[in-house]
Amino acid sequence: MKKTLYVIYCIAFFLILSLPLLGMPFAEQSSSEKRELSAVPSLRQEDGSRNDRFFADTDTYLSEHFAFRPQLVTALSTVKDKVFQTSAEETIIIGRDGWLFFSKTLDDYTGRQRLTDGDIGRIAKTADLINEYVTSTGAKLQFFIAPNKNTLYAQQMPYYYRRGTSATNLQRLNAALADRAYYCNVLALLQKESRQTYHQLDSHWNNLGAAIGFDAVMDAFGLSHTDYLSLSHQRKNTHAGDLDRMLYPTGTRLDEQIVFAHTPTYEYISRFRTEEDITIKTACAGKTGSLTVYRDSFCNALLPMLADEFAKAEFSRIFPYRLNLVEKNQSDAVVIELVERNLPNLLLSAPVMPAPKREIKSLKSCAATVVGTRTTGGMLQIYGTLPDSYHGDILVQVGDAVYEAFPIYESKLIDGEETVKSGGFSLYVADAPANADITVVCQK
Repeated sequence: MKKTLYVIYCIAFFLILSLPLLGMPFAEQSSSEKRELSAVPSLRQEDGSRNDRFFADTDTYLSEHFAFRPQLVTALSTVKDKVFQTSAEETIIIGRDGWLFFSKTLDDYTGRQRLTDGDIGRIAKTADLINEYVTSTGAKLQFFIAPNKNTLYAQQMPYYYRRGTSATNLQRLNAALADRAYYCNVLALLQKESRQTYHQLDSHWNNLGAAIGFDAVMDAFGLSHTDYLSLSHQRKNTHAGDLDRMLYPTGTRLDEQIVFAHTPTYEYISRFRTEEDITIKTACAGKTGSLTVYRDSFCNALLPMLADEFAKAEFSRIFPYRLNLVEKNQSDAVVIELVERNLPNLLLSAPVMPAPKREIKSLKSCAATVVGTRTTGGMLQIYGTLPDSYHGDILVQVGDAVYEAFPIYESKLIDGEETVKSGGFSLYVADAPANADITVVCQK
């Protein structure tokens, strides 16, 4: 009898352990992280070669698709939060008073991901060259950085994370671009606002924070627009926070949202699925002008406001920025929005745009090396390296013409991985002569 009970117990035990695996064919899976779940792994890659990552891919697939995953993740998160006051998700920080923060902002918060002064200078130079190109097309540019949530609400961070005492990357960039008409210091505007501008359970700003950014951008363009900040509004618990849904996939609590008394009239003219689409195109009857926006997820709340002010608009999440869209769209206005934690991304790849022509005045040797060229988007990309000690303009002669390059080290093309490095250059040349001689020179 005891042996029978033992066997039944063992069978039941292993059946319970196997339920998540056995239930996979019948479970409907979705990702709470706003990304596509991994596909069924294959022994062969697309080119027919052996997939050396098959077992690692299988592990990832099983961890993302096992049955009852949302329920089990929610249960684990609840226990860890309520009993141990810790987060079950390494990408989420549980702060004071139930506030949630994205852990990828920690390096900015603590000062570990501090760019060098040279890096800040290279970002400023990159922004200047982008503005020069946008202006040459007849459009106007507004570039701004959306602050990390803990930059504004540090008091809600856990006590055991110490905030850095040195100036942050964002503060230093704000200082470097303070006199540029194309740059909008959104951080300063948000710091002046006494009302809550970010969600408690989400990594992004709420509609009030977005409206502050929108108002500043439109004022800088000199365009009349809906004044959301003067509209009546209601506070409603209607927003599903992205961080909360990652912690509690089956949870039902909603975050507070600011709902303005305004009904947008724009419509989507591209195939729209979610605000996370790579490209979104809109049209608004009765409006004028064309807008091109380069964005990340912080623009999700901005999109309805901006789309409602222009006859046509295109919102792009492609990186590096395809700035040749500006001419293609015959844009009157261009917006670049980037979240603070992604500031280093501006030093990973050069924006896709024709390099500005220059005249050689005085030269100095900088021992630059052309590492490679490739044709992309109908233009010739030229990239290479130069000594870290050189900080002047980087000019590249292609045939008889001279162009200025971005001070960007193309680490993915040169080293095979994306890492912020100094001592590089990159540019795109339109209508480059076939087999033209390429010479890198440096401007004194």
